[in-house]
Amino acid sequence: YEYFPGFSGEEIWNPNTNVSEDCLYINVWAPAKARLRHGRGANGGEHSNGKQADTDHLIHNGNPQNTTNGLPILIWIYGGGFMTGSATLDIYNADIMAAVGNVIVASFQYRVGAFGFLHLAPEMPSDFAEEAPGNVGLWDQALAIRWLKDNAHAFGGNPEWM
Repeated sequence: YEYFPGFSGEEIWNPNTNVSEDCLYINVWAPAKARLRHGRGANGGEHSNGKQADTDHLIHNGNPQNTTNGLPILIWIYGGGFMTGSATLDIYNADIMAAVGNVIVASFQYRVGAFGFLHLAPEMPSDFAEEAPGNVGLWDQALAIRWLKDNAHAFGGNPEWM
């Protein structure tokens, strides 16, 4: 900070949630029209004033899609070499991408480092090999994708367009 006093740019990479093994969360961003059409959202498809919403000013209508069967779902998995990372950083907020792209955007946390990829099977008795295979972080990713597919219609997505 010697050359740029007050600049907190490097802090954008610091996790904004607790770092814990209990990290299995899924983030879903959907355009307001998709949420309203499917009766979802904090107010069940209504604005806080109780009136039904019929417009969303963030929706880009230049390239309309047939959304009868739901919107496509873009899944984003953060990097970090399986050692670090978070899907919850503010710079990864996908509100605008979902609205402008007329797409559902999903990201999720998964276990990293020793919690997700520690492999002790060669040093442990063989009956432990199934309990600690060394790739539970990848299992977390597979489970999150399966959950998104199974629940896509709940947030206006099409499970066949992932």
